[in-house]
Amino acid sequence: MSDAKKTYYIGLSMAGTVSAGTYTAGSLIELDRWLSKWQEAAENNKPIWLKALYDAGPYKKGDPVQVDPSEFPDHEVKIAALTGTSGGGVGATLYMLGLATGRLDELVRGTWQDFNIKKMLNTDDLSSMDKSVYSILNVLPIEEVISKIKTIKWDHSSRLDKIRYIADTVELYQTLTSYEAIPYSIVPYNNTAAGIFNNHYDYIRFGISKSHITGGLDSSKPYRYELKVTNGQPLILDAAWMKLVESTPATGAF
Repeated sequence: MSDAKKTYYIGLSMAGTVSAGTYTAGSLIELDRWLSKWQEAAENNKPIWLKALYDAGPYKKGDPVQVDPSEFPDHEVKIAALTGTSGGGVGATLYMLGLATGRLDELVRGTWQDFNIKKMLNTDDLSSMDKSVYSILNVLPIEEVISKIKTIKWDHSSRLDKIRYIADTVELYQTLTSYEAIPYSIVPYNNTAAGIFNNHYDYIRFGISKSHITGGLDSSKPYRYELKVTNGQPLILDAAWMKLVESTPATGAF
């Protein structure tokens, strides 16, 4: 595709969904499948096949429809931002991590399909607790997912470099929460005077760049964790990736 083509940057904003996060995950998988198919067809100058959804012109519902390269849209689409709350925030994390590691289906689809929600009704977590009960549900199944993700080891620099429908730098926001009217204080990034807040909404911000090796992210951006990929290094050794992994259950608790 020519760099002269017009580029449309899009952001995916995913609402809280509870267990319907499986729907969000499926939508992300389907969106990525089509974007990757368009990229592959354009790069190889090959037609792409669609299926007629209804009777139109010479086509009947269900007929295969061939779209030649000359008919491809004359623009590019790039995902530049991901935002989410609860199930949407979980989806945003798994999508970006899945693309970067080449484990999209395993992380996005597998995490939701393989999660056994019945385990959250077990009481085996009580025997290992040395403090008061703080949750009605057993959260150990969530810890199992986190532990599995922490073992991922980068076996490459990054798979994002070859994905044209991902922007050079992608912002990822997760909505977190605190209780309304309970005051709390924060210290701004420039260490000026702290403020007292009563808001019931918070967020955490991340960024990943295709030029991560040379520090392509703007480190002057306040409160943004820079997600970098180091070949041969497990995720657990990178503080920013661990912050993303640990904040994901927090948005899930929204």
